[in-house]
Amino acid sequence: MINKKIYLLLPFMIVIIMLLKINVHAETSEISISKTNFPDDNFREYVTNFDSDKNGSLSSAELNVLEINVETKSISNLKGIEYFSSLEYLYCGHNDLKELDVTSNTNLLVLDCNYNYSYSIQRNNYNNCYENNITFFHSESNSYLE
Repeated sequence: MINKKIYLLLPFMIVIIMLLKINVHAETSEISISKTNFPDDNFREYVTNFDSDKNGSLSSAELNVLEINVETKSISNLKGIEYFSSLEYLYCGHNDLKELDVTSNTNLLVLDCNYNYSYSIQRNNYNNCYENNITFFHSESNSYLE
């Protein structure tokens, strides 16, 4: 009787163990500092400052950044900013940004993106984005920036 119960529980235990392994792997995965993840050369170079162990990728601890200041860095694309989910302050003014997506940056309190290549942008008390021609500005999931 006991053996039968063990055989019935075995598949469930295997599934639970597999799920635990997947979660552990997800937490320890790193984001490669590559052209795929950070297409803009200047932004990619800036991001390497957070690679404290100099292994060419960013761990979850290294991605735990509260402020990014890339003003006047000749950046035209901030793809990769979404990996910094703890980000609270983003200063990206005086660049060549044509679009900006901060959907994944739900902790963002200050967004300063003035003097970029763009034209229209949503404004509120939490951001400073004047003198722009931005054609795409997405902040749907960020209640502070809506």
